[in-house]
Amino acid sequence: MIGPRRGWSAGPVGLALGVMALGASAVAALAPTRVVAQDDILSHFKYGSVGTEVSVGLPYPIWRVQPVLFADKLPNRPGQGYEKLGFIFESNAPQGRAIGTTYVEDQVPLVGLNCATCHTAHSIVAYVTAP
Repeated sequence: MIGPRRGWSAGPVGLALGVMALGASAVAALAPTRVVAQDDILSHFKYGSVGTEVSVGLPYPIWRVQPVLFADKLPNRPGQGYEKLGFIFESNAPQGRAIGTTYVEDQVPLVGLNCATCHTAHSIVAYVTAP
C-alpha cells in the first residue's frame, strides 16, 4: 500500500520555479543592452546599432557559421559566405562583420541589421574603349 506523500508537492514547487524563471527572463529582457560606440559618423552608419539586435537579431556565433553550414543554399554568385547574398565586407570591419550589420553584447552577443544594409552599394566601373 502506498502511504501519503510527505514533503513538498511538485505542483507548488514547479509553479514557484516557473514564476521565478519568468521573472528573471522579464528582468533580462528589460535590462539595457551594451551598445558598442562607433568612432565617427561613417562607422556608425556602417556598423552602428539602431536597436534591432534584441528583437530580431541573431546570436553572433550562429551568424558566423550559417554561411559555412548552409553553403549549398547560397546563390551561385562570386564571393564567399554572405558576399554571395550581396553583403559588402571591409578588411578592417569590427568582428569581421559586413557593412550594415550591428553588434551588441547582451546575454549572448547579437548581430542585427541597420540602415546601411540596404543603403550601401558597391560599384565597379569598367572602362570600355571604342574599337
